[in-house]
Amino acid sequence: MYPITHPDQRVERLEQLLETFLRRYGPDHPTTRRITDQLNRVRGANQPGRVA
Repeated sequence: MYPITHPDQRVERLEQLLETFLRRYGPDHPTTRRITDQLNRVRGANQPGRVA
């Protein structure tokens, strides 16, 4: 896996992972939930005016 330097790259990577896990395990799988939480956190941190 390549190092992630830009927040947008991280969001992209997490979205890909989430898609894979949703397809394979469904939304109730613990890892799917963890990826969703992380994605929300990263997205929230990228929004201007919000404190992460």
